[in-house]
Amino acid sequence: MIDIQTDTLIPLSEVPLHVPPKKNGKRIHNCAAYRWEKRGLETITMAGLGKFTTIQALQNFFMVLSGQKPADHTRTPNKRRKAIEAAERNFAGSGRS
Repeated sequence: MIDIQTDTLIPLSEVPLHVPPKKNGKRIHNCAAYRWEKRGLETITMAGLGKFTTIQALQNFFMVLSGQKPADHTRTPNKRRKAIEAAERNFAGSGRS
């Protein structure tokens, strides 16, 4: 999910600037981003401003296309607690105080 407070928004018309050029050195056409939206690229529409996406949304879209599982950057309270406990165990086991 796109969070407009923490993510850097990219207008769909500027997506070609954030994607590597094709083998012939040309950039993808602006229309490609709008086609990708229909195939699953996560976007948001802001009234009067148009459609936007993020670098993370592009990365997730490409990972799904290549058969990989997109990275889950959300941290649940349970995951956070487990990470803290693991870090405390590591610190205690290192002999530092």
